[in-house]
Amino acid sequence: MPDLAQIKDATVSVYDRHAKEWDARRNTGKPFADAILARGHRLTGIDGCAEMICLAQHNYPPQIYPDACWKVMDMRRPAGMGAFDIILSWDGFFHLTPSEQQHTLPKLCEMLRPEGRLMLTVGDLKGEVTGQVFGEPVYHASLSRSGYRRLLNGAGLRLNYHETLVKDTHQRTVLFASKPSNTHEI
Repeated sequence: MPDLAQIKDATVSVYDRHAKEWDARRNTGKPFADAILARGHRLTGIDGCAEMICLAQHNYPPQIYPDACWKVMDMRRPAGMGAFDIILSWDGFFHLTPSEQQHTLPKLCEMLRPEGRLMLTVGDLKGEVTGQVFGEPVYHASLSRSGYRRLLNGAGLRLNYHETLVKDTHQRTVLFASKPSNTHEI
């Protein structure tokens, strides 16, 4: 049985070691960043992995992309970030433990403006598992679908979609939620 706590503690360092390989093969954030910036919106990107932020800064230099801001930051402590129309965590949120997710999700919901949108990749089943990034183990966790719904509703959001998508060999369970302009609409 793997030591999940030890794997969890090492997950960011795994991404630091493999950031360039990950970016070259997966370039996960680029399509999202490109779409947001192309529409004239401001973008704030955070990651706990310093190497991933360095790559983002290289890919989106401030002199060319003045509306893109990149910060090394722990999503569990988003204080002082301001309010957002959209919060997106693709391949990030599911690296938090179940208790960290229960504590962090309401904070993220608070940061959404009325009519804001939230999109997260989560697991498809409740529990903790390990995955692989270039042969090294990484930590993943998920709440139950009802657990996410309960947290979102408690924070004033409506769960719009929670499905597993498969593209090529990559599977992601995607959760979409929205914050009504009037919290009585839930």
